[in-house]
Amino acid sequence: MRTLELAGHKVLLFDELPSTNTYMRQNVGELSDGDAVIAQLQTAGRGRQGNVWQADSGMLALSVLYSRLADPVFMTIISAVAVCRTFESLCELKFGIKWTNDIICNKNKVCGILCESVIKGSDTNGRFVICGMGLNLEQSADFFQSTGLYHAASVYSLCQKKPDKLTAAESVLKNCDELLSLDRSTVIDEYRSRCITLGKEVSFLLNGENIRAFAKSIDMNGALVCENENGEFTVNAGEVRVRTADGEYI
Repeated sequence: MRTLELAGHKVLLFDELPSTNTYMRQNVGELSDGDAVIAQLQTAGRGRQGNVWQADSGMLALSVLYSRLADPVFMTIISAVAVCRTFESLCELKFGIKWTNDIICNKNKVCGILCESVIKGSDTNGRFVICGMGLNLEQSADFFQSTGLYHAASVYSLCQKKPDKLTAAESVLKNCDELLSLDRSTVIDEYRSRCITLGKEVSFLLNGENIRAFAKSIDMNGALVCENENGEFTVNAGEVRVRTADGEYI
């Protein structure tokens, strides 16, 4: 492990870790607000709903510790917008967000985000959020095919560019800091403008039942506002699939 500084953040750089989020959780007492962890290879990364991230050195595995806004839902919003901005600085394509935490380009997932609450010490006021992000940077299209990740892509597979990981990490950190300085409504507005879920038919499980609805908006708490024949309602968590123009759900 070596220590460096990126965009004013202390960064711990590891050749390999099981999970950058897990490392932060286990060592939170030794870390401070804004500290980051990067693993060149993450072997046991976790996503939402217990999903596992495929281990590969072409992915940037980055976790950041925040105390300024100890709200994992809103930090997911901030992280998603920050990652979109970063991808667009690396690749001349448009990147969007599938509610709540998947970054999408051309119907392919290029990043997953997992933000988790953690308490530092015994003081309940010492609440932090760990923001874990896995950005697909260098993997080839063949890699995704061979691993069965048919709806995944990377900057390289999309744009034939292999961005430097530390440059990408620095961009994410800068974008997160900028977004943290803005008021909540401004951030939510940008998230809405990037959210590919809105204006689409969506499908999801609710109390064990498969529900289809129209995705109308994102409220100020980050929930998905939907409507169907039973009226308007909000969805706060869970896996939501989006129906695209050709009838495919992603």
